[in-house]
Amino acid sequence: MSKKKKKIAAQPAQKSTKREFKLPFEARYLTYALLAILVLLVIFIRLKLDGIPMERDEGLYSYGGRMILDGKVPYLDFYEQKFPGLFYSYAAIMAIFGRTLEGIHHGFTLLNVATLLMLFFIGRRLFNDFGGLVVAATFALVSLTPYASGFTRQSEHIIIFFVTAAILSTLKALDTNKLLWFMIAGVMVCLSLLVKTNGVFYIVLLGLSMVIYYALEKPIDWKKLLLNVGTYSVAVFATFGLMCLIMAAQGAFSEMWYFAVEFPRTYVSAVPFDVGMGFLKQFGGKVLNGYLPFWIIAASGIFLLFFTKENLHKKIWMPVWAVLAFLTVTPGLRFYGHYWLMLTPIVAVLVGAAFYSLQSLLEGRGKMLATLIPALIFGAIFLQNIASHSAYYFNPNYENILRDTYGMNPFPEAKVIGDKLKPMAKKGDKILLIGSEPQLYIYTGMDAPNRHMYFTHLVSDATKTRANEWQKEFTNNLNQEKPRFVVVFQNQVSLGVKPNANRGVFEFIGNYLNQNYLKIGNVDILGRDNSLYNWDVQQVQTYKPRSSSFVDIFELK
Repeated sequence: MSKKKKKIAAQPAQKSTKREFKLPFEARYLTYALLAILVLLVIFIRLKLDGIPMERDEGLYSYGGRMILDGKVPYLDFYEQKFPGLFYSYAAIMAIFGRTLEGIHHGFTLLNVATLLMLFFIGRRLFNDFGGLVVAATFALVSLTPYASGFTRQSEHIIIFFVTAAILSTLKALDTNKLLWFMIAGVMVCLSLLVKTNGVFYIVLLGLSMVIYYALEKPIDWKKLLLNVGTYSVAVFATFGLMCLIMAAQGAFSEMWYFAVEFPRTYVSAVPFDVGMGFLKQFGGKVLNGYLPFWIIAASGIFLLFFTKENLHKKIWMPVWAVLAFLTVTPGLRFYGHYWLMLTPIVAVLVGAAFYSLQSLLEGRGKMLATLIPALIFGAIFLQNIASHSAYYFNPNYENILRDTYGMNPFPEAKVIGDKLKPMAKKGDKILLIGSEPQLYIYTGMDAPNRHMYFTHLVSDATKTRANEWQKEFTNNLNQEKPRFVVVFQNQVSLGVKPNANRGVFEFIGNYLNQNYLKIGNVDILGRDNSLYNWDVQQVQTYKPRSSSFVDIFELK
């Protein structure tokens, strides 16, 4: 045997990373036609929602993005208990699509569509064309879940975009064994962490997936395992390190570390376990309402692959992915609705796994049957969801959606107030918010008078945070600078006063308003769809609110 032949003979056989169930008369053009219809449907639905008022988190993050565009430095000129990737992501969206409510929503619509398309290709890589469509279509609807804030411009939409890009890059990396794709996967998944720390669970998810993939090879190629997983890990740490260097160069590293790492500990440790389990039952039930079939099928997808001839690493991936994805909603044990958006890419993949498994199990009964039955079942579930949520998808009532999702939070009222004040504002005017409704910065185009743009932080637990120091800084600033407008939200959730908070700031605010401002309007929130707006300057001076939740608007004398 020649040396060349000996060399060829010595090479191990390539391990199949994919056992694809091929549909009969499968036409690629039909797959892409259905995908295009799905994309157009998603765009149509989301454009119907582009004017829906913001809730406070998306207002806060959008304002941070605007501050970046205006040359401000995170944590020094404004702050929030997140890493700066959050603010830079919003800044990028606003730079492209504009600083308006609708422009930001358009950016998030594109982000959602991009995530959907990447999930289609993930489904194709893991399963087949039909599996890709199932994954994409499931995500399209589940990511719109109202109680999960699917209609919003929440940070979770950005996180799952980066996570999905990281998963797709990982699959590409494992197929091609190219270090570049392992690097891209590491960068993308670290960006999800830099938007919100929950992304750490996806860093573990992808790293563990790589280890499982290589550990199941016989024999194990330790060199390849260490090199590829190491490259991924280096990319993660390098991306995080670059962010730290950027903050250090701006003189904001220590403040960033406090707000993004130390300060959140008070948030994470505040809820007892039994209370958290109550939140899980309460909020989880609301998230599942109307979308339960997808979640049930996703749960079955965790195990169904074990009954097929699919590769073992994929069978192990499904339960591992399910557990780690669920952990993204657990920090703090609050289980708020928008946290559940973090799960949606994995829920979609698990639904794809379930239907691919059904196809494989039916293959022995004939390919026609294996093609039609899963397609008809999924089609029925998809259309039933569209029909049952038709009002929300195609004729949304913004105020009803906000009330159903957020209760009596003053989000609709904030939009009306913002629209009233915007034409009154002049260039350079500022607005002070007593209450945590930073969406007013977006509506009015005005800035906060100081870095304390989110009032809740000022009245956080003074024994665990710097609240006393912040209040002193806040009051000193207002003694020197008097903003044009002040909006006071007399709403318990908006004010967010915590136990052990220093309430001295309220006495200062009362005196400050009496000395410098004239009340020009108020809003009495009397019920779900009954808010009384009063802009008569004479009447508002003597009006006595009938509700415990109301808003007063002041202008500098």
